[in-house]
Amino acid sequence: MLWKGRPVEVTPLSGGLTNENYLVETGGERYVMRLPGQSTELLSIDRANEVFNTKAAATTRIGPNVLEHVADTNVMVLEFIPGLTMSAQTLQSPRMAARMAQSFHRLHAAPRFLHDFNMFRLIEDYLRIVDEHDVQIPGRDRAGGSGRRAAHGALPQRPSVRELHRRRKRAAHRRLRAERQQ
Repeated sequence: MLWKGRPVEVTPLSGGLTNENYLVETGGERYVMRLPGQSTELLSIDRANEVFNTKAAATTRIGPNVLEHVADTNVMVLEFIPGLTMSAQTLQSPRMAARMAQSFHRLHAAPRFLHDFNMFRLIEDYLRIVDEHDVQIPGRDRAGGSGRRAAHGALPQRPSVRELHRRRKRAAHRRLRAERQQ
């Protein structure tokens, strides 16, 4: 580690959803150390993707630099960036909305992340994990298999490219038939 052999002060940071975060202070320097939270492997978090994307975000200066990564334990040591913790009220201010828009613009102009994020596929992964661990979800039909229903309704099934092509072809044929009949 960056502070090996030096006295350190470690303070837990609040607010992490899937990681345990700590402020590490040594010799006047401050770092953030991120450790994967307990059982977060069940959340299908791709830690290699996370490291790659954190480094990519850092190139735009909207995220901290990764100073060290211990791959076998998925520990990341990040640059400490001083600032205020965001609140719902702060995030809703026009000034912050403009700042976030600028950050998104810089991020989208940067090199692509390693893998795309698809919330629907992630939900399917979560439901598979729920099934594997025999967890009951109120309002969910367990007999559905791949045609699962979440508590708020059925998950959309994405048609294949072949199916989309067939649909377009059928629609074109219907249009031609309608034009001939006129």
